[in-house]
Amino acid sequence: DLGDGAEGVGKMLNLLAESKGAELYHDVNDILDRIFCLVPGETGLLATPTILCLLHHHPSAVLNGLLAQSLPYGPNFVSLWRSLAQSTSVNDILRHLIRCLGGALFVEGKQHHRDPIAAHQPLSAVSALSEMFSEHSLAPTLRAYFPELFSTLLMVLGAYIGAQPPSHTPTNKASSLFIPNRNVMKLVPSLETCRTLRSLLEAVGCTKGSTALEDCKKLEFENKITVLSPCVSPLMKHVIESEDRSCVAKIVTSVNSYPCKTQSQKILVASVRAALICHGTSLDPVLLDSVIDSVLDGLSEANQSILVCSYKALASFAYLDHQQVGRHKDAVLEALVCGIEKYDPESQDVALEAMTGLGLLLPQLPHNTLSPIIIPIAITLKPFFEKENVALRCKALQVFGQLTTFNLSSEKESLREQLLGNLVCFLMYINETNAEVANTCRATLYQSVQLLDDSKMNEAVSKFIAQEMSSTSTQYYDFLSALAEGLVSCVPDSIHTLLMTALNYSKSSQPMVKSNAALFIGLLYHAWDREDALIGSISTRLMSLLKDSHPNVRMKAAQALSLLYVKSDPYQTTPIENSTEVHEENKEETFTSPFK
Repeated sequence: DLGDGAEGVGKMLNLLAESKGAELYHDVNDILDRIFCLVPGETGLLATPTILCLLHHHPSAVLNGLLAQSLPYGPNFVSLWRSLAQSTSVNDILRHLIRCLGGALFVEGKQHHRDPIAAHQPLSAVSALSEMFSEHSLAPTLRAYFPELFSTLLMVLGAYIGAQPPSHTPTNKASSLFIPNRNVMKLVPSLETCRTLRSLLEAVGCTKGSTALEDCKKLEFENKITVLSPCVSPLMKHVIESEDRSCVAKIVTSVNSYPCKTQSQKILVASVRAALICHGTSLDPVLLDSVIDSVLDGLSEANQSILVCSYKALASFAYLDHQQVGRHKDAVLEALVCGIEKYDPESQDVALEAMTGLGLLLPQLPHNTLSPIIIPIAITLKPFFEKENVALRCKALQVFGQLTTFNLSSEKESLREQLLGNLVCFLMYINETNAEVANTCRATLYQSVQLLDDSKMNEAVSKFIAQEMSSTSTQYYDFLSALAEGLVSCVPDSIHTLLMTALNYSKSSQPMVKSNAALFIGLLYHAWDREDALIGSISTRLMSLLKDSHPNVRMKAAQALSLLYVKSDPYQTTPIENSTEVHEENKEETFTSPFK
């Protein structure tokens, strides 16, 4: 007795599958379609034994047929996938779904829309896995498959960034028979994949890893790789900490060698590599070597977002152990310098990340190995000291300051020349209205002035550098006056060049720079106290500045002109000969470099 209604239909289908299942290969799709499309009510749920029986005989055909069903899954289909998660065939099912995702084309081949359209089968496989992961009894099996599932879903997530669901209304009448599935339009493929990945992490006990993806909820409204990238580092950190070394090794190998098909996947892989290097102290050294090599190979990419991630990875290289750093330092150092030299105004973040990496790596290297590169690096940094990008400008100043602190007797004279070539620039912006630029200029000057080995210079910088020094303040005047006397004392042969450089700055479009340049010219020439052919050019320039529209420029030009032709300084408020006593009284204001 088969019973009545849906129950009877279910029993009949089950008997048919048991007796004739092996012969029904060519009818699998028709049977599944009729079960889920033609028979109403609970028949789909009652037919689960039939599907399991057919799955035993024809696993690939049945699973492909299930994945071809409409999205999103209804209650019956959700129950079916959860039942499959409890079946004895669950290992075969997981392997099949992993294969579907591993070799899939994630977006449809022909694109008539601005955004790519997600292919149906891989998205269906993601939804199926999501339902299976909610079955608690599957947890031990998921731990065994975790490396494959995690790396596969992560790459699917990268592929689906920016993709639309697999349904659209055709525009030509010839296709009017196509009835769009409007329910699937509510799905966001990347968000659906992220939820599945989070379910996997929670199922295997990596709750912190799941929490790291919390911000990816924003994908529903902003379907961009910029939402996902910041989550990658904490995600990989928690996965590395929670899983054993063999599991992590499989994940790293899989992701690092993944053949990316989309730009978002390439950016994601570059972000993963950066995270692996950042947290690489717990990775197998051989495995980490392969990641570093992949990052270096990826620097040939034209995509700026990928390059930024790659240089972030190289910036983290400095945190690795000394043996690891020693094996790759030459290649990484060359890559970082190259990243600065190939500066592109359209993508300044590449140079910024390269400078950041350089600033982190240089202190980790033996100083005696830096002799061949320290001057080329200093020359490379110089054009960045006056960029509009504040972060880039400050980082260049910071790295230059680092270079001057290395105890390299063979390069000391060359570094002195570099300092003198940039000194006027530092002085022009030491009272910049942007506090970050001003403080970095002060710190760089504080570090680099030690190269001159002159007590007056050190004294002047130490005394005034921590004080308020706006362009109109007396402290700035006194500072430049003391510095000018120190320069005349320790580098008399460079005064002419310094004056020429300051003359160029007096032609700046910025009133602050023009006024600072005028004042420095007057004080330096006054301290020099000798006849020079430059006096004509200096006087002419200062006279022209008297007509400037900015009052502070006119005032500083007038001060400078008077200083050219008088023996005593009528404006100095703190005599330099008393500077030692004043310095002792103001010890609490002594500047401390923020880079130490």
